[in-house]
Amino acid sequence: MLRSDSSSTGPGIASSLPLLTSRATYIVRWRPTTCPRGNGCFSLNSAAQVAATKVAKPIYLISGDEKSFADDVAVDAEGNAYVTDCTASKIWKVGADGKLLSTIRNPLFKAKEWYKNLVGLNGIVYHPDGYLIVIHTFSGKLLKIDLAKGEEVKLIEVAGGPLTFGDGLELLSPTKVVVAGNPSGRLVESSDGWETASVVGKFSGPRHRLATSATVKDGKVYLSHMVGMGYPKKTHALVEAVFSA
Repeated sequence: MLRSDSSSTGPGIASSLPLLTSRATYIVRWRPTTCPRGNGCFSLNSAAQVAATKVAKPIYLISGDEKSFADDVAVDAEGNAYVTDCTASKIWKVGADGKLLSTIRNPLFKAKEWYKNLVGLNGIVYHPDGYLIVIHTFSGKLLKIDLAKGEEVKLIEVAGGPLTFGDGLELLSPTKVVVAGNPSGRLVESSDGWETASVVGKFSGPRHRLATSATVKDGKVYLSHMVGMGYPKKTHALVEAVFSA
């Protein structure tokens, strides 16, 4: 799911990334308290146009002849946006001018079992060392996409994995990534440039709810619990995560 921008002033504050098209449409990264019933919704035509809107249920999109669902976004140092498609398990690369530059596909983006591809590529983050880290939700695979090596894709071997039902990702530091999902939060650490990693902490949030996104503010991790039975709130539950081994 879409993440809020960790550079904003605090929980409940929405922020937007640079304008991507001449049609005044934005990639918007929002915190749940500002969009209590919203979903991030993307429209891809000749260029990628992105908007955040309030909808009652997820919107599935058609890109060409392929059913697609734009799920999460990360932006690199040059302003290019990388949007995951959790239905077709691909990544759209969109330039800072709003033009669709390429579509990244790789066999590692798909699980062998068909049912594990019902929800595929999901959370994505850009690492300051020049690569992407992305999660495949139903298989629990964590992948590294090296942008400096022709978008080379590698499977990150995660001790304590797989990270099944992982959804949103957020960098806590260059060596630590927060995975929102079920359980609510997992803290994953790497000491070799994300060639391998280990689950070093877990957090269980509100019962009967599923965490879908994470954000970091002043070194603290907050998890948005969007999906569930409505306890203790009927809308979103934004909870600070304290990880334990």
